[in-house]
Amino acid sequence: MKHLSRLLVLALLLSLTGCGRADAGANSMTVLYLDVGKADCTILTDGAHTVLIDCAETDDSETILSVLKENRISQIDLLIVTHFDKDHIGGVPEVLSSFSVLCVIEPDYEPENPEAEAYTAYRAALDRAGLTPEVISDSLDVTFDEMQLSILGAGGAVYEKNVDNNNSLVVTVAHCGNRFFFAGDIEKQRIADLLEAGVTSCDVLKVPHHGVYSKQLPALFAALGVKDAVITCSEKNPADKETVDGLDALGCRVWQTVNGTVRVISNQNGIIISQK
Repeated sequence: MKHLSRLLVLALLLSLTGCGRADAGANSMTVLYLDVGKADCTILTDGAHTVLIDCAETDDSETILSVLKENRISQIDLLIVTHFDKDHIGGVPEVLSSFSVLCVIEPDYEPENPEAEAYTAYRAALDRAGLTPEVISDSLDVTFDEMQLSILGAGGAVYEKNVDNNNSLVVTVAHCGNRFFFAGDIEKQRIADLLEAGVTSCDVLKVPHHGVYSKQLPALFAALGVKDAVITCSEKNPADKETVDGLDALGCRVWQTVNGTVRVISNQNGIIISQK
């Protein structure tokens, strides 16, 4: 883990001063799971601070920028890149060139294809912005007022298959007693490791890997006790039926971004979910 002390100082300053301009209401947090096809981009804002988890593909940049502006967000306090696949980092260059981004967090691993166009563009954009990412191997906790983030890396585990996906940063967010779990694109090997280490329950799950089924998913769903699940998918690349059926069997509500952006409002009274 690099530059840890600098990031913690930054988080403390942000929690004291406040940044961003979206108005989610007093003691409320808005979470937007964007409709960007089979790609990930989630915006979390409490009106004073904004966290962006992943930036979808290059072609989704206009959508990301539009939603940020519609929500009156002028500054991003923290950009979390879960892993280096193009459907998670493609929009980073446009975001960095259009908004003030105070800190970028990324996982600690070498991508399977370091010459990939999206990855080299990502690195070049960071250089242009003068940003050195905070590289997370193990774990890091960051707090912005009522937004409490725990960011978990792969801890140096070596995965022989699906290297990029299994090295995804896993992010949990606690806000006013409500819990959100962002699973990146983790697959069965990493899921097994998480289950062995133990996971805490959550209210809303961003289902791993766009709803692609693996034999470890039912155990993960059960361990999380999830009530609502968001799947980032498209008509061309829909979620696997087995994944949706597994969630249905637990009585979980399933929200798929192919049907529109999913909006969650979190406050001390619980959560309200809508879609458009």
